[in-house]
Amino acid sequence: MNDNFTGMLAAVVSLDPIVHRLQEASVRGRTVFLVDHNGRLVAHWDTKNFVPGADVSSNSLVAQVRALPQELRNTETVRFTETDKKHPIEMIGTYSTFPEVNWAVIAQRSLDQAQTDTGVTELNRQALAFVIVVILSAILVGYFFAVGISGPIRGLAASSRAISRGEFHQRSPVRGASEISELAENFNKMAGDIEEYIERLKEAAEENRELFIGSIRMLAAAIDEKDPYTRGHSGRVAKYSALIGQELGLSTEELDKLRIAALLHDVGKIGVEDRVLKKPGSLTPEEFGLMKQHTVKGANIMRPVSQLKEMLPGIELHHEHMDGRGYPYGLQGQQIPVMARIIGVADTLDAMTTNRPYQTAMELDYAMDRIRALTGSKFDAVVVTALESAINAGKLRLSAVEVHV
Repeated sequence: MNDNFTGMLAAVVSLDPIVHRLQEASVRGRTVFLVDHNGRLVAHWDTKNFVPGADVSSNSLVAQVRALPQELRNTETVRFTETDKKHPIEMIGTYSTFPEVNWAVIAQRSLDQAQTDTGVTELNRQALAFVIVVILSAILVGYFFAVGISGPIRGLAASSRAISRGEFHQRSPVRGASEISELAENFNKMAGDIEEYIERLKEAAEENRELFIGSIRMLAAAIDEKDPYTRGHSGRVAKYSALIGQELGLSTEELDKLRIAALLHDVGKIGVEDRVLKKPGSLTPEEFGLMKQHTVKGANIMRPVSQLKEMLPGIELHHEHMDGRGYPYGLQGQQIPVMARIIGVADTLDAMTTNRPYQTAMELDYAMDRIRALTGSKFDAVVVTALESAINAGKLRLSAVEVHV
């Protein structure tokens, strides 16, 4: 803060006009007065017996005003009972609140007098008239105070909304009273710090993602290298799965999860003995039982990695069949997650169209005929249709080279 004097705004408000109106309205047994939301007297027509600031919350109407939310504007006419010299008196009254200044106008009279006079309508009219007078006075006073600070405050509010939308480059104009200028400067510094921090987080997140995906690719390549016949298999299955997923309209996030699950679908083969994994001929029932364990082993290997939680179904269940004759759990139909159904089809397509010890690579058309023949029993018809759509659109071409995704 410097020693320069920038100016001062002061305002003096007199309640005499309001008291005068209270005196005019308090006739024929009617009593009209003004209270705040805490039940204390603001102005009363009888200035000799009622002092501003006095607690009048024992009045039934005032008690109702205190029970209302401060921000509520309300006008209501009610009946209530007051005790005068131990004698109950039936009363009728109206209160009107105006939250702009946190006050309320109370107008009341005995029920007998109200029935012989102008009645409830007159009470309402008087109360509403005072509401208008006091509100206009409050607006006039508040206007002078608001003019000097509303502009900078609006600028700060607009900048805050921009920050909440992620527009961290937004800054607030530095002007107005010294306190507001200091607030704007601090706000701008905070916004700059947040913007810089968010950028660092984005860079770190991208680096971590690249490291994560790179690790998965290396792991998939290591698995495929155990058998020269399956080199590049995981990458191709990931490519085919992604193409099928695109045809099915999966979101970008779902496609990323599908690719990772497809890359790791055979990770469990790390735990399968080489004599079984690399056997050139047909497997015995015992050996096939050992081979089938790779789905569960793969899921167990990856389960401790929290980032791979949503990819486990594709790793563990891609050998389940629609008719329930697959493994490891014999799931069927809709019990099998979509991710696993897609990887199952992509895995079979690559197995049929690459050379293996037990078969020569098939032509794509012939492999598709075999897959169509197994639709409904082993494969999901919707997934097979999506694969055919990708092939017909020229998106899927067979390649013996490992595919990076």
